Amino acid sequence: MAERTEPPEEVDQEQAAFTKALGARLRSVRHQMGLSLAQVEAMSHQQFKPSILGSYERGARTISMFRLHRLARLYGVPVEQLLPPAAPTSTEETPRQSTRSPAPRQLPENTAIDLRSLREAVGPESNLLRRFVSQVQVERQDFGSRIMTLRRSDLPVIARLLGVTPEALIHQLEELGLRAES
Repeated sequence: MAERTEPPEEVDQEQAAFTKALGARLRSVRHQMGLSLAQVEAMSHQQFKPSILGSYERGARTISMFRLHRLARLYGVPVEQLLPPAAPTSTEETPRQSTRSPAPRQLPENTAIDLRSLREAVGPESNLLRRFVSQVQVERQDFGSRIMTLRRSDLPVIARLLGVTPEALIHQLEELGLRAES
């Protein structure tokens, strides 16, 4: 089966829509916390200038994962709370539109990650997964294990960060040799 490629203009539109939705979510969380742009600048010791944060919130500028993570820490919320809700994109098929696609496979209850293999893995996906796993270790106070168990609810969050489906994430983890027997 040939890999489906999308025309660049569809990818650009999809990225612009995501950036705008992410910005709206960033603004919503900031407003829920009762913070002004100037207050966020002060809280962050000038790491988030009002003009830059405002451009993220308008969707005029794309925020990096590193800065998104910093903003989440500053707000005291998990990164996934800053992400917009997942919705099918214009290029994805929805179950009603497709009669050919099989149903997505059920996600496992838990997915074990081999931490030694993760430490040795290279690439942006591995870097992001390392940061996510590191945060989970801090929350669980679990630093001595060779294996980290991710819950089913963690998979959509990581998948969204990587821009893939949860099912594709599982496949990617297997291909990278990061899944361990739990």
